[in-house]
Amino acid sequence: NGEIAFAVVFSYACIFNPCIHILSFDTVADCVDACPQDPGVQYPGTCDCGFVSVTYGGKSVCASPIRKAEDFIHLRDQWNSASTHPDETYWILLNDINLADAITADEAASWSGVTGFDGVFSLNGSTIKYLNGSNSTLTCKTSNCGLFNSLTNKAIIDGIQVNYSLTSSNSFAGLIAGNATSEVEIKNVTATGNVNGSST
Repeated sequence: NGEIAFAVVFSYACIFNPCIHILSFDTVADCVDACPQDPGVQYPGTCDCGFVSVTYGGKSVCASPIRKAEDFIHLRDQWNSASTHPDETYWILLNDINLADAITADEAASWSGVTGFDGVFSLNGSTIKYLNGSNSTLTCKTSNCGLFNSLTNKAIIDGIQVNYSLTSSNSFAGLIAGNATSEVEIKNVTATGNVNGSST
């Protein structure tokens, strides 16, 4: 049994190098945790470390979990910098997040969302907001601008709730997406905030 062998080897290692860190903030010490970054996950199961198994569209899929604002920003940066993307991508928001916890005021004044997203972004009723003190406005720096700068192919945005405002002097801006192709499906959406445009 691979899990037992893993536990034995890592438990032995703990005796001589005791664990003092628990990266995932669960009850499993890192030296016996095959997935130290994943809360509540000790061994890879149906999905690899870094993913959670969820049911979407009647099938079981492996999704990238978003538990905090830093997770969303990390996935955005990873997506925007990649030259290719998986055939199927699933992101799921597990908690309410405030983007102000992960970006500076300067970054908020030069906002860029996820570009060319063609996967599934699903929420469990949680909310994405931006609120830094009394400021709830992100200012765009790209021609298409929103939480998602653009959505393509058969992207699905399902169950999303957003609460922030957007200021843009560019061509296309929206709280959910700046631009979306005709195959995109956006459903069960609640968006609270303003989109303010200006020409230069």
